[in-house]
Amino acid sequence: MKHYSKTTVYKGKKRISCIHKDKNYVWFGWTKRKKRIKLKRFIYVRSKEFESLCRLLGLYISEGSASTIETTKHKMCASICSSDKQLLKQIKQDYLRLFKNSKASIIRSTKKTRNLTYKTNNGKEKNIIYKDKTYKLQMTNELAAVFFKILGGQKSKNKKLPDFIYHVPQKYKELLLEYMIKGDGSRWADARYSNKYKKENFRYDTKSLHLICGLSFLL
Repeated sequence: MKHYSKTTVYKGKKRISCIHKDKNYVWFGWTKRKKRIKLKRFIYVRSKEFESLCRLLGLYISEGSASTIETTKHKMCASICSSDKQLLKQIKQDYLRLFKNSKASIIRSTKKTRNLTYKTNNGKEKNIIYKDKTYKLQMTNELAAVFFKILGGQKSKNKKLPDFIYHVPQKYKELLLEYMIKGDGSRWADARYSNKYKKENFRYDTKSLHLICGLSFLL
């Protein structure tokens, strides 16, 4: 993340926000706050923190978004969506394990009723009205936005695997992949398939050529 920065104007002066570090943590910004939001600088393979990192990035790659100066004029933040609230509760604990002095909340994506209109294969128009049961893990701070953007990509067409995942033991590659599949992937539930087949095979959909190439190489 050390190469990422943003420039803002505060009280008539240019302020450059960037990554700072000490022996144990990194943080992002330009102000000198006493209680900063910090991320562990070193996360060792085979540690509980590394497992959290793999789960967190796996679900973000499939179901997450990061808002930075490139995509929004509002506050920088990151979020991960899922209809599985228990899954988001686990991911929230993973996030809090890595980010010091940070907070996160799980909220409904929308309380409104959604209205979806589409055309079938034979050209008929259909309309569906439904209640959206999706939840969102909201991480409202600049460091989280930069962290997810750099390691997992930004916007669906630019998502990617983090570089480190190619160089770790297989169990962690499989862990990150498992949480990717929980988002944009699926496994065969049909009784015609053996348990072995269902465990080893899956489908994954993405708009990102970078991500699908990286996934193919990882496999």
